[in-house]
Amino acid sequence: NDRFDNIEIIGSDFDINIYPKITDDSGSHINCVENNKMKFDISIMDNKLIIKQHDKRNFLERFFDFYDLEIELHLEYQVYNDLIIENDTGDIFVSEYLSFNDIKIISSTGDLRLKANEINNTLNFQPVL
Repeated sequence: NDRFDNIEIIGSDFDINIYPKITDDSGSHINCVENNKMKFDISIMDNKLIIKQHDKRNFLERFFDFYDLEIELHLEYQVYNDLIIENDTGDIFVSEYLSFNDIKIISSTGDLRLKANEINNTLNFQPVL
């Protein structure tokens, strides 16, 4: 079963865009822009979609090479429980047509455009210093 009510996205530097799904087929869709140094692992465990970035860059590449990586989620219309995003660098967008009970975002740099309905009014944004 590929259904989930919770979403957790963990990584170091990539853009995250979360939209409602506009196609009629069942299930959510995930599009990833990766490269040979940085990849994403995607799994569903215990009713949670988990997306983790694996970074194989060396020390110098982490500071001097910039890659345009992106995760794009197209989610089914429903009220989701938790949205947890931990990402050091990158833009984050969440559509106004999606709803979550709780949202927690930890990030240091990047634009944050959070338009989703947050039902419990417990948005937790923690900038990383």
